[in-house]
Amino acid sequence: MSSGFDPFFGRTEPSAGSVVETSRVPLWVHDTGGRGEPTLLLGGFTAGHFAFDFVRPLLGTPRRLITWEPRGLGWSACPDPAAEPYSVAVWAEDVAALLDALGLERVQVWALGFGSYIAHRFAAVHPERVGAL
Repeated sequence: MSSGFDPFFGRTEPSAGSVVETSRVPLWVHDTGGRGEPTLLLGGFTAGHFAFDFVRPLLGTPRRLITWEPRGLGWSACPDPAAEPYSVAVWAEDVAALLDALGLERVQVWALGFGSYIAHRFAAVHPERVGAL
């Protein structure tokens, strides 16, 4: 007997986002648009941007919500880690480059799992760019 539960219902398809050219690497982003100070949603590496798919509709439409895939994951660039090893510091600077490419000076940050390491590093190095963590 089927429960009718579809674990993929409501998921953001990668085609719903776009790859943004930053000064560092191309990064996949889903941006809802909206008004007010944007909220950057940083998911963990096992779920990536999917971690926020079920909560995004509950946050309301006027708010601008931005999810991403860090370098090395999903549709974002996967540069050779031998040239520049992947690290929390590298991903935090990728966040800064992404905000620059999107023309954003400051964001609120909501992070889950491994994304919290990136968020804390970003907030420590760029505190003026974080409205809330």
